[in-house]
Amino acid sequence: MSPVGASQAGQLLSSDNAVDASIGYARSIGENLINHDWLNLVGHARFQFGSNKQGDADLLVPLIDNPNSLFFSQLGLRANSERTTSNLGLGYRQYQNGWMWGGNSFYDYDITGGNSRIGLGGELWADYLKLTVNGYLRITD
Repeated sequence: MSPVGASQAGQLLSSDNAVDASIGYARSIGENLINHDWLNLVGHARFQFGSNKQGDADLLVPLIDNPNSLFFSQLGLRANSERTTSNLGLGYRQYQNGWMWGGNSFYDYDITGGNSRIGLGGELWADYLKLTVNGYLRITD
């Protein structure tokens, strides 16, 4: 066993709850593999779920990716103690003279409550400035 591996094993075994610490460590390895080695082959992925069934995941897939613009699709999932929601959307970003501006449209679905809505958004970014605006239209009551 490498010195780093022995050190991590010692920390896990000496923690107050070695089982939870080991599960957390294994989960972090799995999240890292998913985030960096698998999902990022097709786009930009972020995957973070805890053992308490809370977390979120996002996958942004470039459809057209040029040096000055990006047309993309995005899929997301959010879970917390109160509800689970998902979304699917399309967006466009233009990069020009140190600025980024863009727009997007998303379909959001509240899995827990059975509600859905459509969102439209715009964004304008610069080095130390980020402006966003979003509007929503409910589809269900």
